[in-house]
Amino acid sequence: MSEYPGIPNKYIGYLFSVAFLIYEFLTLEPPFDILTRLLIAITGWIYYLYLVYTIHEVMEVRYRNRYSVSSSKAMFMHLIPIYNVYWLYKWPTNLKEYIQRREQREFFNYRLVISFLFIGTTLTRFDFAIGYALLTTAMLILITGFQQLMQVDDPDLRDSTTSDKQLHGV
Repeated sequence: MSEYPGIPNKYIGYLFSVAFLIYEFLTLEPPFDILTRLLIAITGWIYYLYLVYTIHEVMEVRYRNRYSVSSSKAMFMHLIPIYNVYWLYKWPTNLKEYIQRREQREFFNYRLVISFLFIGTTLTRFDFAIGYALLTTAMLILITGFQQLMQVDDPDLRDSTTSDKQLHGV
């Protein structure tokens, strides 16, 4: 089986939400208030984009670059104004359809993921702590699904002469 890229700890994103929540209760003097807010928000978004990149990198490795969306494309599509709103729907749907077609089963609830992505992205405009917590929850669902997926044999590794015992080294 191929070596998968490391999936980061799925709970780190919640630290950004907690940091922003703490920030909201602190009384900081200008310009430190704006700088602190920007630092937490930008770092949080970079981490979110890193998770998107990593998930697509796992797809590239697992399916030997046959998945149509590269890691870089998946990440950079989030940065295109207006299109990024559509992309919040498109990339989880692409993942779900491809995995379902290849694995013959669903590894994550994509409607829940899409809902959390849309609501979370919208809420970050008003309350970053709550919005980012929802974005992190969406990524948590995806990462948990990918961890389950990586436990299943890659369908391309099987052929008519390879038994399950040979694949598992038993």
